[in-house]
Amino acid sequence: MYIMVMDAKSIRNDTRLNPSHLIHLLRGLVNILLQCSMTVEASLYAICVPLLFTKVVYYPLTVIQLTMTFYSFWLTAWLCAYYCTTITNFRYGLCVWLQRISSSSLLLLLLLTAGGTFLIGLLCIWNIKVEAEMKGSENSTLGTSFISGTFNVNPLYALIATCLGCCLPFILIIYSIILTVSSLLRHVCKMKQSDSGFTRPKLQAHINAIRTVTLILVVYIIFCIAEIVLFTCKFSSAPDDKLLTSWSIVMSYPTAESIITIQASSKLRKVSVEKFSAVCWRNTKPAH
Repeated sequence: MYIMVMDAKSIRNDTRLNPSHLIHLLRGLVNILLQCSMTVEASLYAICVPLLFTKVVYYPLTVIQLTMTFYSFWLTAWLCAYYCTTITNFRYGLCVWLQRISSSSLLLLLLLTAGGTFLIGLLCIWNIKVEAEMKGSENSTLGTSFISGTFNVNPLYALIATCLGCCLPFILIIYSIILTVSSLLRHVCKMKQSDSGFTRPKLQAHINAIRTVTLILVVYIIFCIAEIVLFTCKFSSAPDDKLLTSWSIVMSYPTAESIITIQASSKLRKVSVEKFSAVCWRNTKPAH
């Protein structure tokens, strides 16, 4: 929410739309929706596990989570690509296309990406089934009790959704890292040959971009592994350590993304430090 408020103010005050502010704003909104849906799911798991395996509950939650997760991946990929195109000056292939898109058609690209990820999420209704294991009670008046449940995903749908929602953004992030590192190495070589043409601020911009994109990539990979493990686990009233660990990692993903976003932006980082310092000073100030 802090990121959303700050970038909304920047968008309102700027005469020209800054692509990074727009992407940060959308990522903040997506992360809030994703965090809320996962919190609802975790609460239901703690209160009443069988509810998670009823269609009126798991279909909406699954559609929201898949849509928000895939869109978050794509927003992360577009942000990494934007960082790359703003600090590198390559004039070939995909880099030129990314530079042109980020400056002219970014809003349309984000809308198309949102529509595509929603379609992938919506298709899960026909491609994900649940199996719940129930046990009959000896006392007929008590009915049946829930033991465990699993989600069964259509393999073809899983392959297509993984390629479009995870693999393509992953490739774009890797491509951005490679270009940024190549640009850094090339400019460092130029700087060794001559003292002109590459200033320390520009060098620092490359290093910050590489650090941010690498952190995003690490969080991305950890989240994907945890999500895969989570889908292979059996949900029961007595969860195992693997399920709890995976769920904890998945639920911390939006927060981790937000922290990386704040530390990557000098403006967000400066304001957050000032606000935090002011709050600490107010709380530690002795009363008269």
